[in-house]
Amino acid sequence: MRICLYTETALPKMGGQEFVVDALARQFTSLGHKVVVLAPRPRPPWRIDDAKFPYRVERHPRFISTRRLVKWYSFWLRRCHRRHRFDVLHCHGVYPPGYLAALCRNSLGVPTVITSHGGDIREGNVRLSRPVLVQRYVQGLEAADALIAISRFTRESLLRLCPNPQAIVDIPNGVDLAPFAPEADGRSVKWTWRRQLRKVALSSHLWIHEAIGIRERTSVHAFLPLAQRPRARSRKDGSRLGPVPATILSKPGIKPLFR
Repeated sequence: MRICLYTETALPKMGGQEFVVDALARQFTSLGHKVVVLAPRPRPPWRIDDAKFPYRVERHPRFISTRRLVKWYSFWLRRCHRRHRFDVLHCHGVYPPGYLAALCRNSLGVPTVITSHGGDIREGNVRLSRPVLVQRYVQGLEAADALIAISRFTRESLLRLCPNPQAIVDIPNGVDLAPFAPEADGRSVKWTWRRQLRKVALSSHLWIHEAIGIRERTSVHAFLPLAQRPRARSRKDGSRLGPVPATILSKPGIKPLFR
C-alpha cells in the first residue's frame, strides 16, 4: 500500500508529533508499505537532511499565514499525489493538513484519515478563537473518512468540533521501549533513560522561557553535570548569569534527574 503522511511539522524539528510521524513512517516501511511524508520546510536554524530517512520526504514552503493563502498549498498536496500515487492520505493535524485534504478530496480520490495530537483542537487554542478558522476545522473533520483519537481528551475535543464524524477510532500513541531497556554491561534502566533524555535535550536545543519564572532564555545545557556545563554568560548589565538557575533546580523531581 502507498501511504502519505501529511504533517504540519516533522523532523528535524523535535517534539511529540514529529517523533510519532517518524515512528509511523518507519513502521509502515518495515511492513513493506511505500511511505511518503509531506511536510513544510522548517525554519532556520533547522537543516534538512531527508536522505537519511528510510522513507521518502516531500517538502513544501512554510505556511506564511494560518488564515490567508492557505488554499494555495493544496497545489503541493496534489503534486505529491501525482508523483507518488498514494492510496491513503493520513493527516497529522486538523488544520492546515486536514483542511487541505478536504479541499483536494475530489481530485485525489483517496480515503483520508486525520489524527490530532491534541494541541490544535484544545480549548483555548488561538486559532479556534477565529470563526473563519473554526469553519475550516469543521470542514476538514467532516470530510475525513476517519478520525483517530490518541486519548480521551482528543476524542472529546474532536467531537466538540465535529459531533457527527464519519468514523472515530481510539488509537493511543505508543512508546518504543528499546532505547530504555537495560544494556549488556548491566547498567540500570534509570541510567539508560537519563542518557537518552540528555541526548534529546542537547540535540533539540530547547529553551526555557518566562513561563517557569526565568527572565533570560537558558539553554538545557544547564542540566548537564557540572564538568560538562558551558561557561557562564553575561547579562547586558555586566553581571554574570550562572549555568544552573535555582528556580529550575527547585522544581520537584528536576534536580535528582540531572545530578
